[in-house]
Amino acid sequence: MKREHIFLIFTLLVAFFSLYYLYQILSPFLASILWAILLAIVFYPLYLKLHRLLKKGRSFHLSP
Repeated sequence: MKREHIFLIFTLLVAFFSLYYLYQILSPFLASILWAILLAIVFYPLYLKLHRLLKKGRSFHLSP
């Protein structure tokens, strides 16, 4: 077996175990993360509308 193959296998194993342990750490929070992503996607159009409305309503600018 070539040295490059051994290095590739070792790198893939380290990456696999790293991703596995990352999943183990984040697994208690996955439901919350998914809800946060879903709510951000759903309410983004409302945020854009409010941002445009509030930006138009400003009559002065505070400059430093």
